[in-house]
Amino acid sequence: MPGSMVATLSGGDAGASTLRRERLGTARAVSLAVLVASVVAGAGLGRKPLSWDEAVSLSAAQHRLSGLAALLAHTDAPLGAYYLLLHGWLALGRLLGQPPVESWVRLPSLVGAVVAVGCIVALAARYVGPPAAAVAGVLLAVHPTFVFYAQDARPYGLATAAIAAATVLFVRALDRPSPGRLASYAGVAVLAVALHLFAALALLAHAVVAVRRGRPAGRWVLTAMAVAIAVTPLVLVSARQTAEVSWIPPASPRAVASVLTHLYGGPLVLAALLAVVVAVLATRYGPHRAAVPVGDPPTGRWTGLRSMLPTLRASPVAGVPRLPRTGPARPPVAPWSVPIVVALLPPVLLVAADLLRPVLVARYALVALPATVLAVTGAAVRGGRVARAMLAVALVAAVGTTAVQQLRPYKYENFRAATDAVTDTARPGDGMLFLPLSSRVGYLAYAGRDRDGHLPADPLLRRAPRLADRIGGREVAARLVPARVHAARRIFLYGTDLAALSARPGPSSAPKVRAVAGWRVRWIRHFGAVSVALLTPPRPATPPATSAPVSQPDPPADR
Repeated sequence: MPGSMVATLSGGDAGASTLRRERLGTARAVSLAVLVASVVAGAGLGRKPLSWDEAVSLSAAQHRLSGLAALLAHTDAPLGAYYLLLHGWLALGRLLGQPPVESWVRLPSLVGAVVAVGCIVALAARYVGPPAAAVAGVLLAVHPTFVFYAQDARPYGLATAAIAAATVLFVRALDRPSPGRLASYAGVAVLAVALHLFAALALLAHAVVAVRRGRPAGRWVLTAMAVAIAVTPLVLVSARQTAEVSWIPPASPRAVASVLTHLYGGPLVLAALLAVVVAVLATRYGPHRAAVPVGDPPTGRWTGLRSMLPTLRASPVAGVPRLPRTGPARPPVAPWSVPIVVALLPPVLLVAADLLRPVLVARYALVALPATVLAVTGAAVRGGRVARAMLAVALVAAVGTTAVQQLRPYKYENFRAATDAVTDTARPGDGMLFLPLSSRVGYLAYAGRDRDGHLPADPLLRRAPRLADRIGGREVAARLVPARVHAARRIFLYGTDLAALSARPGPSSAPKVRAVAGWRVRWIRHFGAVSVALLTPPRPATPPATSAPVSQPDPPADR
């Protein structure tokens, strides 16, 4: 056999062996991170009571399909796909004899979080190799914000998983934009937006990277058009439903700082992550900066991004090979532009949109968190000893913050304890008033679980939340409220911030507040953001004492 052929075969065997080792290492890294995510987020999955948002999810998912469509026509259209998924999940539970307890309702979010961790580790392995990818996956798995929404019966965990999967498919499509790969990416992208509308922020980040890399225009434009056409009906319906975000405060520097701090895991974790970035910049620009790696110097408008992570340029492990292209030359974009842009652009766009209409909520940018963890981990791994030490500090801070978070007895509202307070003290003839009426879904999530207690009547309920097209159900007309309330021996007020609602009641609460005006408050108890008060009717006024009438002699009879 000629020597050149032997060398070729031996080189091929070595390459195949290296590829097998890399795949095995990636599989081990994914398994480790997925195991950590399952243990951390799965521990105590059903311990905390449902929050109000979660109770709304449960109530909506318990509708019949026709009722769910009617509900979504009035409110929560952007969450329709998640409610439909949860509806099927609860139906599966009924077939298995599984009641809709907290752990079962939250399990889809946990599965989504585990998928997101697996996707981000698989993606990270392309950039920094399996060992560092495992570090990124573990950091994400113990990140307090990520764990919180992994244990939340809302769509944010699933949407984050969909964006993580879409990012993996996007990188593969950058590698080779075949119709199959682009179709897979488009399908997952549509699913992500259907689960949560603000997932589109991450897709815009993908579009920026694709444009800057000069991908073949035709296929990418068709892919973008297909995604846009698929999500347009949802966007149009959602644009008419603005009440769901009316509670968000106006934009302010304090609000931006608070939201970003919450998004990145609290002050300790955020400080450690920023310290990693500072250490990398110091390594690059400080007096003892590292030498620039061998390769072409960064050029074009992406110089700033590439110089922040100078050691993370394309490599046989990390690189996404550039395809030959025709047309005008474009500035080269490092493959690290994918996680960097996906990490930075969604929060920036959210803050910018908040200037037009208040939408700044941390969970709306949660889809950027996995890419943030990947970018910071990659920078730390190749950014010097100090950066790696700061990454270890971030990991410890994340574990500590998550542990404290897990020990809290509830999230925002403790509907479980509030409902127990009602059923433990209720008597026959008692009634319930909900301020506001939407708090009824939190009460109904737990009412009836304890068969030993007594359930007060709900005198104002006309149509139950599970059957109505409004969150909290439909109540009787305002003119009927006084008679219904006064027929009860005692009244439980149940809701959020009863004092404020009593002082400044809304249109639906005002008739209830007037109906109990003058009633005596026997006690009031607070369970997080929800309160319960027991009211009794005023004592009837005692009539004033009157002197006995003076008797008058009978007139003499006529003779």
